[in-house]
Amino acid sequence: FRCGFVGIVGAPNMGKSTLMNALVETDLCVATRRPQTTRHAILGVLTTDDVQICFTDTPGVIGDPAYKLQEGMMEAVRGAFKDSDALLVVTDLFSTPIPDDRLFSNLQKCGKPTVVVVNKVDLADRVNPDANDGDGDEGRTVTVPDAVAKWRSLLPDALAVIPACASKGEDDPGVQAIRRMLLGGPDVPAAIRNLGRPIPGMFRPGVKTVEDEEARSILPVSPPLYAEDTLTDKTERFFASEMIRASLFEKLGKELPYCCEVRVTEFKDSGDIIRM
Repeated sequence: FRCGFVGIVGAPNMGKSTLMNALVETDLCVATRRPQTTRHAILGVLTTDDVQICFTDTPGVIGDPAYKLQEGMMEAVRGAFKDSDALLVVTDLFSTPIPDDRLFSNLQKCGKPTVVVVNKVDLADRVNPDANDGDGDEGRTVTVPDAVAKWRSLLPDALAVIPACASKGEDDPGVQAIRRMLLGGPDVPAAIRNLGRPIPGMFRPGVKTVEDEEARSILPVSPPLYAEDTLTDKTERFFASEMIRASLFEKLGKELPYCCEVRVTEFKDSGDIIRM
């Protein structure tokens, strides 16, 4: 049996929570269009007959926290980074970087199995390939091949750089390839072939795919840490407050201060209905 923690890290608004929801096949984390909706490290557990993956969704990385709330969020990121056995680094079509140079330097040197996820690849059909000509932003990419090549150069030891569209859910070929890789099979190369024509830079130089044997080495041999039916360690009360906060963000937008928090003072589960 293999079991381990997989930290999901990246800049704000990269779709990390959406990706974890797709990987565990459950709408566990709230996700909005507003950056840094996630404020806590949230556990999501995926268990099969011989593998248990403990995903940790983290807040978006901030280069220079401006107040205590953001400092606490960055502590959650650093804690997840330290405790993870493997990492999913989530970026987007535009190669949005991790804005904390020290954290990114540690990421480059950590030696942990790492998979880069180029999320939101569906935006490629809506972007003018010449959009960044002369805009002064040399690191920005607007095509999937350029984004893959960019992140291969940034993290040359990454096991794979996988294009994905997490908003399409668990059936997205990129999500399926990532899940199959982390589970160690079966037939990881087949899941990767479903992504379509190989893109230069998806794998390390001289490597054409990720074989099952290599994929099984991502997580350590270990007994499961949670019961088979465990999905998370957070309470229903916590997720209720998160859902309310996300709804407020979506409905009120800039009318609501970003640093607001929802506190559930009363929570009663009568079976058929939950009253708050």
